[in-house]
Amino acid sequence: MRKLLCLIVALMMMLGCAQALAAGDDVAFAPYEERISMTVGRANPGSVDLPEDADIEHNKYLDYICDKLNIDVTYDWIAEPSTYNQKVNLAITSGDLPDVMIVTNKGQLQQLVENDLIEDLTGLADQYFSDYILDIYNSYADKGLGSCTFDGKVYAIPNLEAGYSYSYLWVRKDWVDALGAKMPTTLDEVVELARLFMEKDPGGNGEGNTIGIAVNTRVAGVYNNLGNIDPIFHTFGSFPRQWIRGEDGKLTYGTVTEETKNALAYVAQLYKEGVLDPEFVVRTGDDFNALLLSGRCGIFFGPWWMPDWPLPSAKVNNPDCDWVPVLAPLSDDGNFYAYKQDESTTWAVVRKGYEHPEAPFKVLNQTYIGMRGFDPSVREFYPDRNVLWTVYPLPILLNYDDENVQAAKLIQAALDTRNPEGLDPQNTNFYESSVKWLDDGDIDSWHTYTSRVTASMLAGSENVKFVDNVYPARTDTMDLKLTQLEKIEDETILKIIMNEMPVDEFDSFVTNWYAQGGQEITDEVNEMYGN
Repeated sequence: MRKLLCLIVALMMMLGCAQALAAGDDVAFAPYEERISMTVGRANPGSVDLPEDADIEHNKYLDYICDKLNIDVTYDWIAEPSTYNQKVNLAITSGDLPDVMIVTNKGQLQQLVENDLIEDLTGLADQYFSDYILDIYNSYADKGLGSCTFDGKVYAIPNLEAGYSYSYLWVRKDWVDALGAKMPTTLDEVVELARLFMEKDPGGNGEGNTIGIAVNTRVAGVYNNLGNIDPIFHTFGSFPRQWIRGEDGKLTYGTVTEETKNALAYVAQLYKEGVLDPEFVVRTGDDFNALLLSGRCGIFFGPWWMPDWPLPSAKVNNPDCDWVPVLAPLSDDGNFYAYKQDESTTWAVVRKGYEHPEAPFKVLNQTYIGMRGFDPSVREFYPDRNVLWTVYPLPILLNYDDENVQAAKLIQAALDTRNPEGLDPQNTNFYESSVKWLDDGDIDSWHTYTSRVTASMLAGSENVKFVDNVYPARTDTMDLKLTQLEKIEDETILKIIMNEMPVDEFDSFVTNWYAQGGQEITDEVNEMYGN
């Protein structure tokens, strides 16, 4: 019902009723009777494609917030991304904070709370956020504000990363068709197809030049990542580098489990047989992409956005290449297992004592009126430029957990009837681009349809099952020992895969990991989550 309400609200806004975003909550968009000021500390967004007579501190988007809400937003400081954490640390140490500050480190957020430097914002979201934004937060259930809740109190406004960006299989379907093969579903079938590509060389690369499965050096455990082989590990019940909650509620670090040992033994055998790229350890990111663009590889793993990058160049180079997503490999029970994203990685905090702690909530309400295209006047601010959303004063990106999946369903429904009525402005653009590909074969539009419709709908398949994983704040022992533990972890994973270390040495690694700080970290993480 809530999704239907949001669709109706979006349609009303498309017709020019921008205030409908408040869904009856006048407070969310009510301007202040007298102008107020709000100083902000944030990172430099770099190029945002503004014209020469504007910059991050002087532009029509800031004027828009002022005109609509009577809030004069100025920047107390703008730090470079490379030194941003140091700038926030200095603010914490000195206690000198702007009215609103962007924080990108969960440990720093915790410090701000412990030092009583920021406002308790409990209840302000329900009171001042529009129903539209509240609905986005509610799509994450208790995790929406969970990352900034301490002892039951809310101390920040978190960003929300869209989910369903886990990795699954991408395959050259034109190669499959040329060889009379079939699309794989199980792990064995994926491996057999990789061997077939290597042996039969459907791309005409020459003997020994076709890669079986491309893989990046991180191998597994990095979310929203191109080229990892997470799905192979997941068929073994292994989730490296993730904190996984067991049936008893206890959290375990996924790298040090027996399931990961079994998965590594299997992957090491694939490497020994040459099914995994023999040179993956020495390849740069550009080298990896080159394998895909040059047609030397027909299988890799990646999220739904692969057609947006790097595959468009492959399509331009060879219009006949047909990269398609496949929900594989499935586990023995027929399900596809994945872990979820870290929902929040950025927070807006409010200085303790600021007389208008509700102001950033109202700024974000108005921001999303303009940013999502619901106020047509905003599109005319700089009509010949693609100004990035980070030009707005609070760079807090909010997405539904299943935003891409739901959007794909709406676009596909519109494509089925060739009627985009009811789509919001962004999805209307995706619809129009999809039509160009489907009806006209426009190569430049292939990536939009494949990523925003085909791949996104696949990501929301019913047999996708998410494990219960968490992203804890850094603990004291992490600060002291995690860097060394991660170094040992990375070395062990790579050495076992490359057959430079017997898989039985994994047991010694686990023992050493716990002895050198892993046990303390595990205890601290469990204590953090009430275990």
